[in-house]
Amino acid sequence: MVLVSAMAFVAIAPFARHPLTPVPAFVSAYESALVANDVITAALIFALVIAVRLHIQSYSNIGIEQDHRLLCSPGRGRQPASPAQPSARSSGQKPVKLD
Repeated sequence: MVLVSAMAFVAIAPFARHPLTPVPAFVSAYESALVANDVITAALIFALVIAVRLHIQSYSNIGIEQDHRLLCSPGRGRQPASPAQPSARSSGQKPVKLD
């Protein structure tokens, strides 16, 4: 690939002495394309930030330090409840299920 690029450079090098004709419309079209590209990129990054915040917020309710597989499997990874602290099942709360 480098050899092909070097050969193309050698073939085009003699034309470097001739300046290109100015095309003012090209600059306007190029700037418009850059603005459109920047707006689309900003919208995608903004949507990603919102999605990540919602994802983190949904995990902060259950405790991000615990693995979601342990929360979905009854009896695995849970500490036995002390008599002073009733378990979620005895207090009428439903266990959290994550997909």
